[in-house]
Amino acid sequence: MSRIGPGYPVPGQRAKGLGGAATAEAARWALGVGAQRVLLSTDLANPTSKALYPRLGFRPGHGALEVRFSC
Repeated sequence: MSRIGPGYPVPGQRAKGLGGAATAEAARWALGVGAQRVLLSTDLANPTSKALYPRLGFRPGHGALEVRFSC
């Protein structure tokens, strides 16, 4: 199993396909060296990742909840 993330293009380099290309290549590499699954974490409310990751072959698996406690 391999996990990708977190990552994002720096401002000024966004919307050029760099993040998608890097994610696709990292997944291709991981599968090529024997990973049976490639995981990534994303915010499903983010319209960019919500559109991109299914195009790269990812599908939702397990949801998660982040809880912050303060003292």
